[in-house]
Amino acid sequence: GDYLHCFRVGDAEWFFVGDVTGHGFGAGLFTLMAHSALASIIEARPEVSPRDLNHLANRVLCASLARLHERRSMTIVSVRRDGRKGPLTVSGSHEDLLVYRAASGLVESIPMSHFPFGLGFAPDLERESIGDATLELRPGDLLFVGTDGVFEAARGGEHRFGLFGVEPVQEALVESRGLPLSEVRQRLVDRLEAFTGGQYGDDVAFLML
Repeated sequence: GDYLHCFRVGDAEWFFVGDVTGHGFGAGLFTLMAHSALASIIEARPEVSPRDLNHLANRVLCASLARLHERRSMTIVSVRRDGRKGPLTVSGSHEDLLVYRAASGLVESIPMSHFPFGLGFAPDLERESIGDATLELRPGDLLFVGTDGVFEAARGGEHRFGLFGVEPVQEALVESRGLPLSEVRQRLVDRLEAFTGGQYGDDVAFLML
Protein backbone atom coordinates (compact mmCIF):
# COMPACT_ATOMS: atom_id res chain seq x y z
CA GLY A 1 0.00 0.00 0.00
CA ASP A 2 2.95 2.40 0.19
CA TYR A 3 3.48 4.59 -2.88
CA LEU A 4 6.89 5.98 -3.78
CA HIS A 5 7.62 7.52 -7.16
CA CYS A 6 9.59 10.26 -8.87
CA PHE A 7 9.78 11.33 -12.49
CA ARG A 8 10.55 14.28 -14.74
CA VAL A 9 8.23 16.08 -17.15
CA GLY A 10 9.99 18.78 -19.14
CA ASP A 11 11.99 20.92 -16.70
CA ALA A 12 9.88 19.86 -13.72
CA GLU A 13 10.68 17.04 -11.33
CA TRP A 14 7.91 15.35 -9.37
CA PHE A 15 8.29 13.34 -6.15
CA PHE A 16 5.52 11.39 -4.39
CA VAL A 17 5.21 9.50 -1.12
CA GLY A 18 1.89 8.00 -0.09
CA ASP A 19 0.28 5.31 2.03
CA VAL A 20 -3.00 3.53 1.27
CA THR A 21 -5.26 2.42 4.10
CA GLY A 22 -5.45 -1.32 4.58
CA HIS A 23 -3.45 -4.16 3.09
CA GLY A 24 -3.72 -6.85 0.46
CA PHE A 25 -5.00 -6.83 -3.10
CA GLY A 26 -7.39 -3.89 -2.62
CA ALA A 27 -4.64 -1.62 -1.28
CA GLY A 28 -2.31 -2.61 -4.10
CA LEU A 29 -4.99 -1.95 -6.72
CA PHE A 30 -5.70 1.48 -5.24
CA THR A 31 -1.97 2.30 -5.35
CA LEU A 32 -1.89 1.47 -9.07
CA MET A 33 -5.02 3.55 -9.66
CA ALA A 34 -3.46 6.49 -7.83
CA HIS A 35 -0.25 6.22 -9.84
CA SER A 36 -2.19 6.13 -13.09
CA ALA A 37 -4.29 9.15 -12.10
CA LEU A 38 -1.31 11.26 -10.99
CA ALA A 39 0.80 10.41 -14.04
CA SER A 40 -2.07 10.99 -16.48
CA ILE A 41 -2.94 14.40 -15.03
CA ILE A 42 0.69 15.55 -15.16
CA GLU A 43 1.06 14.27 -18.73
CA ALA A 44 -2.08 16.16 -19.80
CA ARG A 45 -1.29 19.30 -17.78
CA PRO A 46 2.50 19.65 -17.32
CA GLU A 47 2.04 23.06 -15.69
CA VAL A 48 -0.23 21.71 -12.94
CA SER A 49 0.63 22.64 -9.34
CA PRO A 50 0.78 20.04 -6.54
CA ARG A 51 -2.34 21.62 -5.05
CA ASP A 52 -4.35 21.29 -8.27
CA LEU A 53 -2.90 17.84 -8.92
CA ASN A 54 -4.15 16.59 -5.56
CA HIS A 55 -7.57 18.12 -6.21
CA LEU A 56 -7.95 16.47 -9.62
CA ALA A 57 -6.53 13.12 -8.47
CA ASN A 58 -8.96 13.08 -5.55
CA ARG A 59 -11.92 13.55 -7.92
CA VAL A 60 -10.73 10.73 -10.19
CA LEU A 61 -10.04 8.33 -7.33
CA CYS A 62 -13.32 9.03 -5.53
CA ALA A 63 -15.23 8.28 -8.73
CA SER A 64 -13.28 5.06 -9.31
CA LEU A 65 -13.78 3.88 -5.74
CA ALA A 66 -17.52 4.56 -5.95
CA ARG A 67 -17.78 2.35 -9.04
CA LEU A 68 -15.87 -0.42 -7.27
CA HIS A 69 -17.88 -0.01 -4.03
CA GLU A 70 -14.56 0.39 -2.19
CA ARG A 71 -13.90 2.62 0.79
CA ARG A 72 -10.23 3.57 0.95
CA SER A 73 -8.00 6.61 0.99
CA MET A 74 -4.33 7.38 0.54
CA THR A 75 -2.18 9.88 2.40
CA ILE A 76 0.03 11.73 -0.07
CA VAL A 77 2.84 14.25 -0.33
CA SER A 78 3.11 15.73 -3.82
CA VAL A 79 6.32 17.67 -4.47
CA ARG A 80 7.22 19.67 -7.57
CA ARG A 81 10.59 21.24 -8.33
CA ASP A 82 11.14 23.42 -11.40
CA GLY A 83 14.81 23.25 -12.29
CA ARG A 84 17.46 21.29 -10.44
CA LYS A 85 18.04 24.06 -7.87
CA GLY A 86 14.60 25.61 -7.74
CA PRO A 87 12.37 25.75 -4.67
CA LEU A 88 10.02 22.88 -3.87
CA THR A 89 6.25 23.31 -3.96
CA VAL A 90 4.52 20.77 -1.72
CA SER A 91 0.92 19.84 -1.01
CA GLY A 92 -0.10 16.92 1.12
CA SER A 93 -2.06 15.10 3.76
CA HIS A 94 0.52 12.85 5.37
CA GLU A 95 3.15 12.42 8.07
CA ASP A 96 5.15 15.58 8.79
CA LEU A 97 8.09 16.43 6.55
CA LEU A 98 11.46 16.51 8.31
CA VAL A 99 14.07 18.98 7.04
CA TYR A 100 17.63 19.05 8.32
CA ARG A 101 19.06 22.58 8.06
CA ALA A 102 22.82 22.58 7.64
CA ALA A 103 23.15 26.22 8.71
CA SER A 104 21.67 25.58 12.17
CA GLY A 105 22.29 21.84 12.57
CA LEU A 106 18.62 21.43 13.53
CA VAL A 107 15.70 19.47 12.08
CA GLU A 108 12.44 21.24 11.24
CA SER A 109 9.12 19.41 11.31
CA ILE A 110 6.68 20.69 8.68
CA PRO A 111 3.04 19.54 9.00
CA MET A 112 1.45 18.05 5.90
CA SER A 113 -2.16 18.93 6.64
CA HIS A 114 -3.06 20.82 3.46
CA PHE A 115 -6.33 18.89 3.16
CA PRO A 116 -8.17 16.33 5.30
CA PHE A 117 -8.17 12.52 5.14
CA GLY A 118 -6.00 11.99 2.05
CA LEU A 119 -6.96 11.19 -1.55
CA GLY A 120 -10.10 9.21 -2.30
CA PHE A 121 -12.00 9.93 0.92
CA ALA A 122 -14.10 13.04 0.28
CA PRO A 123 -15.66 13.33 -3.22
CA ASP A 124 -16.87 16.89 -2.51
CA LEU A 125 -13.43 18.23 -1.55
CA GLU A 126 -13.18 21.68 -3.11
CA ARG A 127 -9.98 23.12 -4.55
CA GLU A 128 -10.21 26.00 -2.08
CA SER A 129 -9.96 23.45 0.76
CA ILE A 130 -6.51 22.32 -0.38
CA GLY A 131 -3.38 24.23 0.57
CA ASP A 132 0.28 24.12 -0.39
CA ALA A 133 3.66 25.48 0.69
CA THR A 134 6.99 26.52 -0.79
CA LEU A 135 10.15 25.03 0.62
CA GLU A 136 13.75 26.10 -0.07
CA LEU A 137 16.58 23.58 0.26
CA ARG A 138 19.94 25.28 0.70
CA PRO A 139 23.34 23.61 0.28
CA GLY A 140 23.69 20.82 2.83
CA ASP A 141 19.97 20.71 3.70
CA LEU A 142 18.18 17.36 3.59
CA LEU A 143 14.46 16.65 3.22
CA PHE A 144 12.99 13.39 4.56
CA VAL A 145 9.49 12.11 3.76
CA GLY A 146 8.48 8.75 5.24
CA THR A 147 5.40 6.60 5.73
CA ASP A 148 4.06 5.50 9.10
CA GLY A 149 5.76 2.15 8.56
CA VAL A 150 9.01 3.92 9.48
CA PHE A 151 7.84 5.81 12.56
CA GLU A 152 5.57 2.99 13.84
CA ALA A 153 8.03 0.14 13.26
CA ALA A 154 7.87 -2.03 16.39
CA ARG A 155 10.82 -3.10 18.53
CA GLY A 156 11.54 -6.72 17.70
CA GLY A 157 8.31 -6.79 15.71
CA GLU A 158 6.23 -6.40 18.91
CA HIS A 159 4.34 -3.12 19.41
CA ARG A 160 4.13 -3.67 23.17
CA PHE A 161 7.90 -3.14 23.35
CA GLY A 162 7.77 0.32 21.79
CA LEU A 163 7.87 2.08 18.42
CA PHE A 164 10.79 3.45 16.41
CA GLY A 165 9.41 7.00 16.47
CA VAL A 166 10.67 10.25 14.96
CA GLU A 167 13.77 10.82 17.10
CA PRO A 168 16.04 8.19 15.44
CA VAL A 169 15.19 9.67 12.03
CA GLN A 170 16.02 13.16 13.26
CA GLU A 171 19.32 11.88 14.70
CA ALA A 172 20.21 10.23 11.39
CA LEU A 173 19.52 13.50 9.55
CA VAL A 174 21.66 15.53 11.98
CA GLU A 175 24.50 13.04 11.47
CA SER A 176 24.19 13.38 7.68
CA ARG A 177 26.45 16.43 7.29
CA GLY A 178 28.76 15.84 4.35
CA LEU A 179 27.58 12.28 3.71
CA PRO A 180 26.16 11.08 0.38
CA LEU A 181 22.47 10.23 0.39
CA SER A 182 23.22 6.55 -0.15
CA GLU A 183 25.18 6.48 3.12
CA VAL A 184 22.46 8.34 5.05
CA ARG A 185 19.86 5.92 3.68
CA GLN A 186 21.92 2.87 4.66
CA ARG A 187 22.50 4.19 8.18
CA LEU A 188 18.78 4.72 8.65
CA VAL A 189 17.93 1.27 7.27
CA ASP A 190 20.53 -0.25 9.62
CA ARG A 191 18.89 1.49 12.57
CA LEU A 192 15.48 0.16 11.56
CA GLU A 193 16.84 -3.36 11.12
CA ALA A 194 18.54 -3.30 14.52
CA PHE A 195 15.42 -1.94 16.23
CA THR A 196 12.92 -4.33 14.60
CA GLY A 197 15.13 -7.38 14.27
CA GLY A 198 13.98 -7.42 10.65
CA GLN A 199 10.35 -8.00 11.68
CA TYR A 200 7.96 -5.48 10.10
CA GLY A 201 4.18 -5.31 10.42
CA ASP A 202 3.71 -2.64 7.76
CA ASP A 203 5.24 -1.39 4.53
CA VAL A 204 8.25 0.89 4.96
CA ALA A 205 9.05 3.63 2.44
CA PHE A 206 10.88 6.95 2.55
CA LEU A 207 12.28 9.57 0.19
CA MET A 208 15.21 11.92 0.74
CA LEU A 209 16.26 15.00 -1.25
